Amino acid sequence: MVDLDDMKAYLRVDFEDDDTLINALLQGAYSYIENCCGDNYKKYPSKVCLADLLVKKLVADEYDDRGTYKDKKPYRDRTTETILELLSN
Repeated sequence: MVDLDDMKAYLRVDFEDDDTLINALLQGAYSYIENCCGDNYKKYPSKVCLADLLVKKLVADEYDDRGTYKDKKPYRDRTTETILELLSN
């Protein structure tokens, strides 16, 4: 599971001002994955690694862009779709 320090290192954030935001984004990303896929993936270490990778991606997208909209259109990329599909199976 990705924790605050891991996520801050991934984002290259070295200050504490956004800790509350980053923690909220982490919780939201894990909730999103579990709502889309359930939690059966947690039985498989390789799928847990994929989930952690997706969490980092989702949080980085939300943190950097402050949303999942690109050019005012909802945006879900192929990487996200593929990982969610793999975690669901």
